Amino acid sequence: MDAIAEFATVFDTLRGHAEAARSGVDAAVADGLGEFAEATEAQGVHSRLKAAHLERLRRLATAIDTADRDTRDALARHVDEESLTGHVMATAHVPGTR
Repeated sequence: MDAIAEFATVFDTLRGHAEAARSGVDAAVADGLGEFAEATEAQGVHSRLKAAHLERLRRLATAIDTADRDTRDALARHVDEESLTGHVMATAHVPGTR
């Protein structure tokens, strides 16, 4: 969960940088000056980092889903074993008794 919170902070920062770069590019285009090379580079970096962080988030979500499923399966097996053990103990015949 800490990794997801960290990702959200980084993502918000990157989004802010992208907005600043985009506004610089939009202003330059409106003034007929073309695009600033730095703004274009910043957008490219933002896109690459965003893709990398989204992939990391996808892997984290998959890991969480897998861990949840494994935990549910282990719990179900434990409950089944306890149920079976309790049933065997309750129906077991002790020699010398009826």
